[in-house]
Amino acid sequence: LPADCFTSINWKSSLGKKILDALCETLRASRVGMKGKIDPGGYRRPRVELVRGGDGWVRHVENGILYVYDVTRCMFSRGNITEKIWIGSLDCSGEIVVDLFAGIGYFSLPYLVWARAKCVHACEWNPDAVEALKRGLAENGVSDRCIIHFGDCNEVRRLCTWYRFLFNRSRWLLLELLIESIWVYCHRVSVVGRRHAAL
Repeated sequence: LPADCFTSINWKSSLGKKILDALCETLRASRVGMKGKIDPGGYRRPRVELVRGGDGWVRHVENGILYVYDVTRCMFSRGNITEKIWIGSLDCSGEIVVDLFAGIGYFSLPYLVWARAKCVHACEWNPDAVEALKRGLAENGVSDRCIIHFGDCNEVRRLCTWYRFLFNRSRWLLLELLIESIWVYCHRVSVVGRRHAAL
């Protein structure tokens, strides 16, 4: 729910509790959260306040992959579905992938589940995202093919030498570069006016 709904003093009364109970029953939900803006810090944490439910851990299925994360500590980006489907269509059997800024596994999981990568080196510095990634790997049965490197990607990027390398950040487009015999796949889109421009 948006952060500015249900702000009346009446919501603090028994009437508010009854309406939240009815909302949960109608939607078959066990949790209700009030969504705020994304924290602009390095971890990009959501500002979510749970008003119903014990914890923020949720399970979300997208393109046949189960993502597990805490909505109060990690965000989920639905905007990358085209890239996730494309990655899943690749045949990466026998390949090693390095995913910088892996988050909760937006791209690591499609590489493992659908593209069948031999191994993914997932690099992430947010401890909450790492916990979510571990849970997602286990739920999808691919933990044995993923090595998580906890820390700043600027420190672990040396792993990229001779590997297929996936760099993902806030906006996306596939761009292939050949640099000293290393294939680099970068995802980035910049909005220029009303059209997208490849970088």
